[in-house]
Amino acid sequence: MKLDVSQLEPPEPMKKISQALLTFSKQLEQGEVLEVLHRREPLPLYPKLIEMGLQYTVEPVFPPGFKIRISKA
Repeated sequence: MKLDVSQLEPPEPMKKISQALLTFSKQLEQGEVLEVLHRREPLPLYPKLIEMGLQYTVEPVFPPGFKIRISKA
């Protein structure tokens, strides 16, 4: 599943990510990934992911932004 929030203005990116996570965490199979494209690194998101039992990786991408890959821990 892919979610591109890179063109949205705050607070919309976090709203969209939160909505996707509610659906995603319920339907997520082991090995599946939610890939989020964001123009900023969403630092407040990371503690929430850990609380939900999810793991993540962050990769800088071009144009300037970040790819966050979220999966079950």
